[in-house]
Amino acid sequence: MEKDRPASRAATANLKLRLNESLRVKIERAAKRRGVSMNREMNDRLAASFAKELSLEEMFGSKENYALARAMASAMHQTGRAAAFVKSRSAQFAKSWWTDPFSYNQAAVSASRILEAFRPPGDPSPPTLTEREGERLPFSFSDFVRYIGRAPAEGLIAALVRGGRGGAGDWDSLARELHEDLGTLGKQVLKETD
Repeated sequence: MEKDRPASRAATANLKLRLNESLRVKIERAAKRRGVSMNREMNDRLAASFAKELSLEEMFGSKENYALARAMASAMHQTGRAAAFVKSRSAQFAKSWWTDPFSYNQAAVSASRILEAFRPPGDPSPPTLTEREGERLPFSFSDFVRYIGRAPAEGLIAALVRGGRGGAGDWDSLARELHEDLGTLGKQVLKETD
């Protein structure tokens, strides 16, 4: 990029690009809706895809975490829909499988199976921890080790129940982001505290 030019006038490269017709039509329609050229639409979409990659890595901590979350979500979705359809024989009901206890449970089993498939080899026993001399902690190491897998989830659940209000921590920030996306599913977390 030349320093004296604004980003919108950056040096460009001419590429010969072959698209299948259905994709060309989608790009053309999207460009018309935005009132921009097809070239601008393609450039913006490509740039956004790279920005999304970075954002997902920041959001999930790594590409591997994101891939694992996607694998679990896909397995849960397919399993939940299948279970809801088997139970109700209704494609419409299957679309909101998370509202049915049986279907939800089957989806949870599916997610658990995905996690098991990716479990690293080795002994999952907790480490033996001891306090250093003179060290005083507000909790015992044994309590910490016992609840390490559950405590973060409890923190997020509490933040979701609060609607992301009442704190400025990471969980509250995430809860505010998730609140709208969860929709009716978010109401189910309220039952957790009843």
